Amino acid sequence: MAYSAVFIICEFDPFHFGHKFLIDEAKKISGSAPVICIMSGNFTQRGECAVADKFTRAKSAVLCGADLVLLLPVFYSSACAELFARGAVRIISEVSCGDECALIFGSESGNVGTLIKCADNLDTEEFKNKMENVRANEQFAKSREEIYGELFGDASVLSTPNNILGIEYIRAIKKYAPNVVPHTVKREGTEHNSDKTERVYASATYLRKIAETPEFYSFIPEITHGIYKNDQFPARIQNAEKLILAKLRQTERFDFADSEGGLLQRIVKASQNAVNYDELISSASTKRYTNARIRRCLLSAFLEITEEQRQKAPTFTQLLAANDIGIKFLSDTKKRHRSIEIITKPSKHTDLIDFKRETECDNMFAFMMPKTAPFNYSLKNTPFILK
Repeated sequence: MAYSAVFIICEFDPFHFGHKFLIDEAKKISGSAPVICIMSGNFTQRGECAVADKFTRAKSAVLCGADLVLLLPVFYSSACAELFARGAVRIISEVSCGDECALIFGSESGNVGTLIKCADNLDTEEFKNKMENVRANEQFAKSREEIYGELFGDASVLSTPNNILGIEYIRAIKKYAPNVVPHTVKREGTEHNSDKTERVYASATYLRKIAETPEFYSFIPEITHGIYKNDQFPARIQNAEKLILAKLRQTERFDFADSEGGLLQRIVKASQNAVNYDELISSASTKRYTNARIRRCLLSAFLEITEEQRQKAPTFTQLLAANDIGIKFLSDTKKRHRSIEIITKPSKHTDLIDFKRETECDNMFAFMMPKTAPFNYSLKNTPFILK
């Protein structure tokens, strides 16, 4: 089947051999069509900053075979799987302009039919009615898996993170982008959060832990080594922990995203005595919430992201990196009707409200770098163009 483009939704945090494998698989089905990545900006789904800034990770992807990297704004990149997927798929719908294209993603299942069936089951009225009884302060993923098992039998497909994300991509495609055909490949290497390694593959979780060590470079493509060998890598949210604590201790607003069930009040209370970021997360920890949920709630409050912002359709994306093929696709897309702004020159779009908020969040990321970056540094960064 001929596609106009093959998309990958990603974080690349950091870019490693498993990501290179996925791009190579995308090229197998793309033919002459471009491989386009919709990539998280400086904040990610786990509720922390990325280990490398968005321009660095985008450059890595293009050097390793991607044709175009576009931004997934912070409203969605720092959200739960459902809203992360929804934001990215809606951007795909806009930039693909209704042409038939593909979305490829890794999963533990490796069987797209299994994931489609699960997505269909999750959208049945019977299942949705059961889920309405789940309280906001309960562990959502555990409750969803239990209810799914009661209604449809084996719920193991919902027990692993890449399957869950793939299922959310499919649900979003059904709702917002029927022109997109989902493809999945079986995830290679170690488990998502594993500290183990397998041949050249290691999880992004492990790589973030060893980012300061020479071992890190054993698990990323050699062509990207020089990109990461700079004094602004790795970024750590702990570098801004005093700023985070100061802001939380003074907050009087509790309606930011992910704050349901009194979670933000709990985090703010913990901030009164915590002396660093890790102690804050530990003090706020509870059986009702995963640490990822706690981190996302904390980050939403720190960046002042609301649920309303997350629920609305993306108003912009941004060019981060491309080659000649990607530039041609972008040029063709910009000539066609769409309702999303594709930003190529950031300094000319500071009047766009949502992009202004993205820039404000980038200014918070500046404090998480090893050396604090200047104010509005992200407006001065230019996309990487591979000639």
